[in-house]
Amino acid sequence: EQHQHLVVLVDCGRPMASLADDMTKLDHALSAVLAMLRVVLSQNDHATLVLFSQDIRRVVSVGRRTANFHAVFEAVYDVEADLDEPDFAAAVAWCAQKVPRRSLVRSRACSPPARSRTRASGSSRSPPSTRRRARSSIPSPRT
Repeated sequence: EQHQHLVVLVDCGRPMASLADDMTKLDHALSAVLAMLRVVLSQNDHATLVLFSQDIRRVVSVGRRTANFHAVFEAVYDVEADLDEPDFAAAVAWCAQKVPRRSLVRSRACSPPARSRTRASGSSRSPPSTRRRARSSIPSPRT
């Protein structure tokens, strides 16, 4: 389908302030979102980027009228995570009110790593590996 509308909600609250490698989780999320928005723009689709924590902090529209992607980068480069708990219900309510047409909504939020979820449930075992063995579908030559 063409001319679709995407709404991206990015949590800028306390969980996104922690470091992952040498950047905050928010910086990693914004990098991924900016890459996704470049694809949206290249496909002539529309997107709305919503940055929120306790309230809506910033809204950036991306579409055919966005002549230069640099403007989108300028709108989000200085955003930092705060120490408030994110209000997901308020962000969804804002979307329901402000985004009038059918849209795909994607949220970029922080979730605890798999190990901490396993330990919190009382299990001391590490989660099973999800790696699958590669199987070749190329038949071997007959001699």
